[in-house]
Amino acid sequence: MFDEELDEVEPTGAAPGWVPDGFTWGVATSSLHSEGAAPAADWAGWEADGHAPPSGDGNGFDVHHREDFRLLGEVGFGAVRLTLEWARLEPKRADRLDRDEVERYRLILAAAHAAGLDVWVCLAHGTFPGWFSEDERGFLDERMARRVWPAHVDRVAEAFGDLVDGWFTIHEPVRYALDAWLNARRPPGRRSVDDAGTGLRALQHADAQAAGLLRGGAAPVASSEWLPPIYALEPTPAGRRAAAEAEDLLWRSWADPERLEAWDLVGLSCSHAVAVAPDGSFHPWPRGTEPGPLGWAPWAPALGETLHRVADELADRELIVAATGAVDVDEGRRADTTRGLASELRQAVEDGVKVRGCFWWSAIDGYEEPVGFAARSGML
Repeated sequence: MFDEELDEVEPTGAAPGWVPDGFTWGVATSSLHSEGAAPAADWAGWEADGHAPPSGDGNGFDVHHREDFRLLGEVGFGAVRLTLEWARLEPKRADRLDRDEVERYRLILAAAHAAGLDVWVCLAHGTFPGWFSEDERGFLDERMARRVWPAHVDRVAEAFGDLVDGWFTIHEPVRYALDAWLNARRPPGRRSVDDAGTGLRALQHADAQAAGLLRGGAAPVASSEWLPPIYALEPTPAGRRAAAEAEDLLWRSWADPERLEAWDLVGLSCSHAVAVAPDGSFHPWPRGTEPGPLGWAPWAPALGETLHRVADELADRELIVAATGAVDVDEGRRADTTRGLASELRQAVEDGVKVRGCFWWSAIDGYEEPVGFAARSGML
């Protein structure tokens, strides 16, 4: 994507000179982004019902991953974050993983290692098996949340643990809960305040439970919280109250110190800020900035603000950027935003923020929710 000097703030390829020793410099993707919706995934039904563009085979990762890994390694990235799609590993509820899919994913992870890349695995990134999230109500069903999910985590750890250098548990639980159960932006497409509250509590319990099951091995375990800075869209009492409520949801609901002990690293996802209207709806920020294709305004200072705030509030914890990047249709703006994000990351490192790695979204252009292939995000 970029061809300027990497010693400055160019986040393509080799980690810049300001990156400390031992810093993880990687790229991230998801199964939906790179492989397309698994036939048994809830998102496949979402597409079939016309709620989202078809994802096909994503960006062709299943066929081209060896070449993708080779290129990433050659330009200097040191790690890749992948999702082992539950709906591929267990397309039907069978209390066991599909042998062919286990072998396929093991070969993919081995290919990443052969290209010189560390492998970080995310257990769940936006999609779940349809039999789990829809037929059995997913995390809204206590038995599914407290028995079926941890059993899956155990099976994944046993099948792939020897090939994993780091774990992420559930990607952006708060955003998932809002989109799935309150705003009907992803399956199961509900609009229920009660379901959103119940689902979020169960999802956050499941997230911490997964971390507890994975910890203890050589591979560190990280969370992946969506942490955009929050602003009041209108400087009125009602506007400030709504923003404060959003703060509690996005910044407080997950941050109990005892709960956070489940993870080795506090992971955060941030590429933009959020403005909250008096009615509680979310909007792009800053004002006057044209939103990108995903509905958010590109604003690199968001990452710096978030890193410094988390460092201040959790001073004794080490951090990792689970995902940051620019998804856009304007290549010039995308490049400028990415450089800005890298500059913010650099400043945080130089300010002493204990950030131990960063995964850039994404490795290769692919499927982006909810616009399909109508935007670019790839670092190559």
